[in-house]
Amino acid sequence: MVPDVVGKPAEGLKQIVLHIGNGASASAEVSGKPVETSMGLTPLEGLMMGGRTGDIDPAVVFHLIRNAHMNVDELDALFNKRSGMMGMTGYGDLREVHRLVSEGNEDAKLALDVYVHRIVSYIGNYTYQMGGCDVITFTAGVGENDDVVRKMVCDKLAPFGVKLDEEKERHPLQGTAHHLHSGLLRDHRRDPDERRAGHRPQVRRNRRSRHRHLRQHLRQVSNRR
Repeated sequence: MVPDVVGKPAEGLKQIVLHIGNGASASAEVSGKPVETSMGLTPLEGLMMGGRTGDIDPAVVFHLIRNAHMNVDELDALFNKRSGMMGMTGYGDLREVHRLVSEGNEDAKLALDVYVHRIVSYIGNYTYQMGGCDVITFTAGVGENDDVVRKMVCDKLAPFGVKLDEEKERHPLQGTAHHLHSGLLRDHRRDPDERRAGHRPQVRRNRRSRHRHLRQHLRQVSNRR
């Protein structure tokens, strides 16, 4: 699907997939095969999410056990349900966070900056690892529908020659890509009718491929031991 949209062959295509909704992950793909994922043993690792921490210093666990006297179940609930956007703003829904930002809430502004910072960090990491990037694909609820987050991410990439086509963002054409003017990165979202109908075949395929890659990696680690 993506090679057809951007007019490049699938072989050798370097793509970063940003699956950002209430849960979130980033993956790097070369020739349609995943070579990196932000998820670890569980989806907790990686990007900041609606209720999950994302990447965090493991020593936080020791600190909370010693000083807050938290047990395993309490830590699990804190890291997976009451952290991320929820922990920083009191809301896990980005729409509420945007509302707070518009009202001048400094905590919400900081949370949104951290959210975008984490995304951009993974884009830079994966671009370096792949030796370049041809396509960035925004998927899931935030990725497909939140033009503010997409613009913030793309603006951070401006030093690399990336420029968001704001006209296409305001008036998406059915079946067309949303280009970032750089020759390096492009943004593609599925057409609005398909999105409203709830069809997410490419997202499911991407998710399955990432999980398959993770399982293969874990088997390799286990075999080395």
